[in-house]
Amino acid sequence: MREMKERYVVIRRTSSAAGMPNRIIGATAIASKSAWLIEAEELKQSQASNFLTNKDVVCLAKELPMKLISPVALEECSSSSGNAWGINAIKADSSNFSGSGVSVAVLDTGLANNHPAFDGIKVTRKDFTGEGDDDGNGHGTHCAGIIFGRDINGGRIGVAPGVTDVYIGKVIGNKSTTTSLIYGIKWAADQAVDIISMSLGIDFADIQQYYIDLDYPLPIASSRAMAAYNENLKLFERISTYYGQPGVCSQSGTIMIAAAGNTSLRKSKKEYYCHTLSPANAESIIAVSAVQQTSNDFSIAPFSNVYANISAPGVGILSAYINGPNGSKILSGTSMAAAHVSGIAALWAQKLKGDCMLSRNNLVSKLIATAVNKSCIDYNYKDYGVGMVQAPQGE
Repeated sequence: MREMKERYVVIRRTSSAAGMPNRIIGATAIASKSAWLIEAEELKQSQASNFLTNKDVVCLAKELPMKLISPVALEECSSSSGNAWGINAIKADSSNFSGSGVSVAVLDTGLANNHPAFDGIKVTRKDFTGEGDDDGNGHGTHCAGIIFGRDINGGRIGVAPGVTDVYIGKVIGNKSTTTSLIYGIKWAADQAVDIISMSLGIDFADIQQYYIDLDYPLPIASSRAMAAYNENLKLFERISTYYGQPGVCSQSGTIMIAAAGNTSLRKSKKEYYCHTLSPANAESIIAVSAVQQTSNDFSIAPFSNVYANISAPGVGILSAYINGPNGSKILSGTSMAAAHVSGIAALWAQKLKGDCMLSRNNLVSKLIATAVNKSCIDYNYKDYGVGMVQAPQGE
């Protein structure tokens, strides 16, 4: 078979990113305040292998399709008035912290910028899809509402409504790739944000089908797909570790939080469990599973993927939306759970800043150490991670 060119994401190390030559085919280099330059290049596989011998190349990975972790159709079980149930479950309602002074980035489908849930917030938007800044899907608006949205109809939807400085990167559109996401991560980190929230993933089956459609035999298609998936896992591990370091862009380092995925099937005759999707499965990214209310306790959501780090409310969650009654909608998914954890991270970041102790490591430690599992039915780490995330209390 004739060797074809494919698009790759290339991360280069340079002390003067702005002065690097533009070597991109069909894309624009993303230079930054940091010492890394991200490029998208069209290469043959043999060329890609040779790239790794270059001293300035930090990482290289084949560009892959990137999907939204779409909400799951479940029975709606959240009240339309009063606080959204997740606010109380994670004790955000009794916290003395609001996320004030903390900056958050949401990399998703965009934001309905004129929604009243975001009144008084300084919003900086950037489109990486070529489809415009606005949210035509509603998912990004819903997740943002959970993280920092203002009250809707007298009820609280936002975990950290004191956040006033947000960055919205539209990385998911009609046809999105890992390149869009990596550009979005770099852009957000360059703004020195404290927290990056993501609810998207790589579908291995789609990668395999891509090679099958190119007439590769199934064993070869599977091998190529696995290699590309592993390349991207390393890419996300490198970039999340790099931007988590204090002083690279943010003084304290940037924490990344991502949804584990909604592809498990726990209510079928045979139960099937899917592992956490990439990029959430990268070592330095906090992966989040979803729980639901069960009487006075909580159980793992039937769709929630396994081996996440921590869990949060993700079933029947009321938040802002681009349409629907009163500009709100109830959705279910690990995306909603990841947004709860991102909001709680903002509360802890405010507290740690006040104590002059904010760093990525300290923030992760607080999230993990204060999670609880005593109300998690049939608790095990595989489903819940360390347990349900909790807001800081006291001063």
